Amino acid sequence: MQFKVNNFQEYLNAIESNQKESIQLLHSVFIEVLTDYDEKIEYGMPVYLKSGIIEAGFAAQKNAYSVYILKNEVVNKYRDQFPKSRVGKGCLRYKTINESDIELLRHILFDLKSSTELICELFII
Repeated sequence: MQFKVNNFQEYLNAIESNQKESIQLLHSVFIEVLTDYDEKIEYGMPVYLKSGIIEAGFAAQKNAYSVYILKNEVVNKYRDQFPKSRVGKGCLRYKTINESDIELLRHILFDLKSSTELICELFII
């Protein structure tokens, strides 16, 4: 779901109350790992930019959560750790977020941070 918001706090206020805890967990791991990235709201969701280019983001959907990792090599490295229905070209989908998801996401974000690959062509704007 897209929201017309300007910052993370406004985003958090706009989502459903039953999604706030999971979104706060996602936010905390993103800001913990992606320390040299800029956080912004684009496409109605929090995104993380390096040198002005979006490399990652996350969103609360109606019945799930989406995490966007825009580098194929990083997604492909972890692809086998997700059921096929939960991973796309650059999107990881979760029905719920738990600690094991956060730990795996932490590894994914560290790999994203060190990756020199260009973002997926699908996401070049």
